[in-house]
Amino acid sequence: RKLMEAPEELASNYQILFSFKGIGPITVAALIIYTSNFKKFDNPYKFAYYCSIASFGKDPDIINTEPHTSCFVHIGIKATMLHKAIIKAYTQKLYAKGKHEEIVMNNIKKKIIHIIFKMIQTQTLREQEYQQRHMEDGKTIPGKD
Repeated sequence: RKLMEAPEELASNYQILFSFKGIGPITVAALIIYTSNFKKFDNPYKFAYYCSIASFGKDPDIINTEPHTSCFVHIGIKATMLHKAIIKAYTQKLYAKGKHEEIVMNNIKKKIIHIIFKMIQTQTLREQEYQQRHMEDGKTIPGKD
């Protein structure tokens, strides 16, 4: 809750991350801390590598990995998989292709990390992005009149 009273950029990023259903305040705080409010990593690939979710070759500019970060990302991802229809559908698609559970989980983690980084980069709340996409397509938004 203290993050909400923080400087404007920090509070804004907190609100953006919290708008992603399934990611709670502890995961949001951990993301902000481990990424230094998204200043420590210039792209989602490097953060995924830092969390031991993805390999990044032999790039000497990569920050040392922190395997314990994968744990909080994993917990947040599990919750997101329950709440987000798009993520749930992607998960089912991977399982239908015969992918092993660990591969599916890593793919989901990477996908959500990419989404989160894009949300921060564009300063867009998840619900706003969803609504805008449906409005541009001329589709009605489920649950909205």
